[in-house]
Amino acid sequence: MKKIALSLILGVFAFGVSSAQEIDFGVKGGVNFAKLTGDDVEDADGRTGFHVGLTGEYMFNDTFGLQGEVVYSTQGLQSEDEILGQNVEQVLKLDYINVPVLAKFYIADSGFSIDERPANRFLSK
Repeated sequence: MKKIALSLILGVFAFGVSSAQEIDFGVKGGVNFAKLTGDDVEDADGRTGFHVGLTGEYMFNDTFGLQGEVVYSTQGLQSEDEILGQNVEQVLKLDYINVPVLAKFYIADSGFSIDERPANRFLSK
């Protein structure tokens, strides 16, 4: 599945380079408030991190496009425990590179789109 998604993204970018009028590139970034859950980490605090990446959107027509992204994201947790009478701080740092591909359906000429990605549907502008 990962190979198919990567091939799709590369194909969209390669096709977009040959017809540069129909593809838009951009950057994205923000803050992450990550928290892990489970029996072994129930008292752990989430790690505040960031994400930053590049996007590219290819429009097939006025109402449908594909958007590929490459996003670096920092996540994890931190906790402080007492072991044998001593305070021990534990930090788990997780760094990810996410490569999502979104199908975008634009609503009339409003500039709003409905984005479709696995398990997520939301309205964006």
